Amino acid sequence: DLFKKSSKLDINHSIYKNESDAYYPGRCLNKYAEKVNSKYTVFLSAHCIPANNKWLISLINAIDVDEKVIACYGRQIPTSKSDSRDARDLLWNFGREERVNKVDIFFHNANSIVRSKILKEHPFDNNITNIEDRVWANKVLSIKDFHIKYTPNSVVFHEHGIHQSGEL
Repeated sequence: DLFKKSSKLDINHSIYKNESDAYYPGRCLNKYAEKVNSKYTVFLSAHCIPANNKWLISLINAIDVDEKVIACYGRQIPTSKSDSRDARDLLWNFGREERVNKVDIFFHNANSIVRSKILKEHPFDNNITNIEDRVWANKVLSIKDFHIKYTPNSVVFHEHGIHQSGEL
């Protein structure tokens, strides 16, 4: 495993595959998170490919510096096959500046890390069909002085943007 060798981290991984006709992303994420027995739970969408071997350690370093940071998400860049609207979405939403959200509920779990304890106490909504990450962020940021961080140092390629070429 490339990331395990290059970072010398003790990595246990699991893949969760949705086998239902109905897709509820929060339910899938929660089923995966139930299996995690570590300080952090890392999410990497099947549509994402790490851009380099610093991807995972960059997520860990970003969340590890402050206990108030309960989740961190990384940069997503378009592929050569990305539709121009998707490329625009990705470049607009995932810039080069690090930021900490204390009120803004934008969080994107396709390339993210969450404190496992917080996720077990406050799971994703099991019954919604989209924006489960922003619904979750809205919930946890309203509870107490939690923060969500964005790090441009953890980079993945993602073919589609958050609006998926404007198709609903």
